Amino acid sequence: LGLIRCRNMDPYIIIQYKGINHKTKVAKSGGKNPKWGDEFTLKVGNTSDEMKISVYDEDVTSDDFVSSISQLD
Repeated sequence: LGLIRCRNMDPYIIIQYKGINHKTKVAKSGGKNPKWGDEFTLKVGNTSDEMKISVYDEDVTSDDFVSSISQLD
């Protein structure tokens, strides 16, 4: 995922799979090259199920959508 806006970004990722959301911690001042280190275990039953990964920028009033990618096999 290319992060479009970089300065002063506090990004986090939401992974959506089979109706369940997994959210990373916020990478405070992560900017263009954030690092998370979070780990999630997903039970993959069918490779045709969609997985969506979305990046958001945490803000005081409301979080901004940055980018997303979906994968269907």
